[in-house]
Amino acid sequence: MFLIRFSVTLLLALGTTWLHAGQDPTRPPFFGAAANPVAQESLHLSLIVDDARLRRAIINETVVGESDTVAGARVLRIESDRVRLVRAGQYITLQLPLAQIRKDHSDE
Repeated sequence: MFLIRFSVTLLLALGTTWLHAGQDPTRPPFFGAAANPVAQESLHLSLIVDDARLRRAIINETVVGESDTVAGARVLRIESDRVRLVRAGQYITLQLPLAQIRKDHSDE
């Protein structure tokens, strides 16, 4: 009887040890996991609004200003015809097609 209890206790102790070995709290996150590249959402610039006080752009149907984030990219600078962003350490420039760029000629 003692041998059966000892065997069951030993199996339970080893079983839980193996179970917790995969959940080691000191193990770094994603340790041993294969690096899967994440498909990044494309960026589409629709419009730039250049007001005297501030500039806004519409990227992926979202109104953004400088230092805002859209699709994982941070807006660095909004210019009259382009927007500069950075995503995952890579710099991106979105430019409006020439046909969409309109200047205000009210001063003429």
